[in-house]
Amino acid sequence: DWHRHPCCLPRPLQIPLPRSMFALMKLLQLAFSSKCLLSFLRRRAARARIVKMSAIGSPDEADVPSLRYLGDERLMRRQRDATVEEIESDEFQSSLRMLPRAMSRHGGIGIAGPQVGWWARVFCFGIEGCNPRYPNADELPLRVYVNPAITWSSEETNWMWEGCLSVPGMRGWVERP
Repeated sequence: DWHRHPCCLPRPLQIPLPRSMFALMKLLQLAFSSKCLLSFLRRRAARARIVKMSAIGSPDEADVPSLRYLGDERLMRRQRDATVEEIESDEFQSSLRMLPRAMSRHGGIGIAGPQVGWWARVFCFGIEGCNPRYPNADELPLRVYVNPAITWSSEETNWMWEGCLSVPGMRGWVERP
């Protein structure tokens, strides 16, 4: 169906999103093939704590929580940074293994901890193989980011369709560096 594929949709009016919606959508960069963004993520990898998927494990849906949706006020709160002790704990490591499984189960290419009720500054993002929701997106190795911070962005911008697992059925035409 054409309405499920952002690449096939007509270009909408460019309506500014409310700040709260923008903040939620900012958690994830969905449906992209931007070389600018890919370059940014590669440069950023050297400065962030990143866990490669090979260290995370394979998908298993047994312990995947349900999604939280727009309207849950906790989704809009900034989570505190995780400490080194917390990151090294068995509970935190178990949640790290769960996050990619949750993303896979819910059909996304990115997901943040709060979207599944894990109140930590953590998200995973990646595109491996073909995702039916984003058929034209380039592959990007799956990674998990802990305590992410944007320290640089390009003056160059790109427009792209974005969606969010916590805002089902809605996409926005969003400008990003």
